[in-house]
Amino acid sequence: VFARVLAVLPDQPFIWYSLEDVPTKDPPEHFGLLEANGRPKPAFAAFRFAVRRFRGARLVRAYTMPPPNMQLAPQTVEAYLYRRADDAFLILWSVNGRTTVRVQAAAVMVWSPLGQEREVRDGGPGDDDGASDSHITLTLGNTPMYLEGDVIRRLAQVPHPAVTRAPTPTPWPTLTPTPATFGERITVYRPFPLNQPWFPLGLLVLAAAAAAVTTVALWNNDEVE
Repeated sequence: VFARVLAVLPDQPFIWYSLEDVPTKDPPEHFGLLEANGRPKPAFAAFRFAVRRFRGARLVRAYTMPPPNMQLAPQTVEAYLYRRADDAFLILWSVNGRTTVRVQAAAVMVWSPLGQEREVRDGGPGDDDGASDSHITLTLGNTPMYLEGDVIRRLAQVPHPAVTRAPTPTPWPTLTPTPATFGERITVYRPFPLNQPWFPLGLLVLAAAAAAVTTVALWNNDEVE
């Protein structure tokens, strides 16, 4: 949620709902960060770690296809590359069951959503293919994984197209009447006096004139220079 929201609204605050479970509601709400008695749930640790991780981070690019130096089946992973003042990280997860991602690197730091850190080296523990082949194979599920290391820092420095955001709606223009300047020709139209006996005849004449020409100058007006 952090990765998606900050990708779209990087400078806008947002509120997490909710802090605590509310079992007394109908139906009960059990999606809080804390239990009803105030005891932290695993979600609280994930929330706290995400706050620290994303503080001061700016989106470099959102990926729907594999980033450079990574190999995976297309349209299986959602990933966001963020950069901070002196570091960068990639957060990614599978959107289609379990899958693997191969990172072209000798070592990479892997963080769980709860803040558990481990270093995975090529051919060592955590490299799921077990081979020393200049690639690290990681298994992804629907639980997000944070990656850091030299390969991620280099990836953040690669020029990317500007992030496309929703355009800002153009406000309606404020219509301000323009005052007439000296010397302009101004035509002031007066309303027809409805109580005059010649008014019905005037309407007939006006209708006939409108049918004959495209522009009709109302005959009951004053012209002011």
